[in-house]
Parts: sequence; structure tokens; C-alpha cells
Amino acid sequence: IRDTRREITASLVRDPESSTRTSFSASYSKEDDYKAASLDIERSVALSPVLTLGYGASISHDAIEPTDALIYDRVRHESKNTVSVFGSLAWVLDRMSVLQVGLQATRHDGYLSDPYKRVYVDGEILRDARPDMHSQAALLVRYRRAVSTDAALHADYRFAFDSWGLRSHTVELAWYQSLGSGWRIVP
Repeated sequence: IRDTRREITASLVRDPESSTRTSFSASYSKEDDYKAASLDIERSVALSPVLTLGYGASISHDAIEPTDALIYDRVRHESKNTVSVFGSLAWVLDRMSVLQVGLQATRHDGYLSDPYKRVYVDGEILRDARPDMHSQAALLVRYRRAVSTDAALHADYRFAFDSWGLRSHTVELAWYQSLGSGWRIVP
């Protein structure tokens, strides 16, 4: 399979150096069988010298038109819409540590199946068929600790759940070590 993807993204950041910062972005991408457009807005507001509120939202519209729809009896044209919102609080705990807590909610509506996927069930080959609505939510807790001027510990915890009954817990630990000349290693 050969495919070409083209994408254009435009961003605008208002007051990037101030304690209240707003960013806007828009993007559009196109492949042989897929088109996607999105709009995003994010805002951060310093509530005090040690506490920052962040929030934002995004919307997207995707359309799929499989190039081989007639040959393989696939859908000819389908679309989906996604809306996502988030909010977070970041605390500067001391000179070396920051703690961030955030919530995110996302809702997908429309065609959520994969038109190229087939499933073998009880002797039959069936199309991928997913519900046309999917809601997701996640809680994220991040801790950053500068150990020296060129090293930092990152610890993340994420709890996510959705309307399809999935639940997940994720823990990630990373050591960010600067090596100089713009190089960094992250084991």
C-alpha cells in the first residue's frame, strides 16, 4: 500500500510571556482515503506565584472514503466527530518540584469502526462493527523533580475509563539526563 499524507497546521499564541497565555491552533490533513480537520484552544492562568490553572478544548471532524470500497465491499463514505475538554492545576512545591493534576473528557460520535478490518467469528468473516458513540475520561497526576541542573525525575500516574467498560491504570517513571550539545537521554 502506498499513501501520501499532507498536513497543514497554524497556531497563534497570545501573550506567550505573560502569566495568562492563550493558544489557538487549526489543522487539516488529507490522505488518499482520509481527511481530518481540527480546532484547539488552550489557556493557562497563573492564580498565584505557585499555582497555575490550565484548561482547553478541541473539536475535530474526520471523514473516511476507502479507495477500494467497491472492490472489497467496504463503506464508501463515513465520518466521525470528536470533542475533548481538559482542565489542570499545577503547583510549584519548592524550587525543585512541581505537581500537576488534570482531568480530561472526550466524546467520539459517528463511524468508529475500521473499514479495513475483518474478524473471523464462528466460521464467518465479519466487518469490524463498533458502537457509534464512545466517551472517555482520564485523571492524570504528574510529578517533576529537578535533581540537578542537567537531570530530572518524571513520575506520572493515569487512570482512564470509558463507556465501553474499559478501565486502565498507567504508571510511568523516567529519568531525563542532559548530555550537552542539545542531547538528552531518557531511560
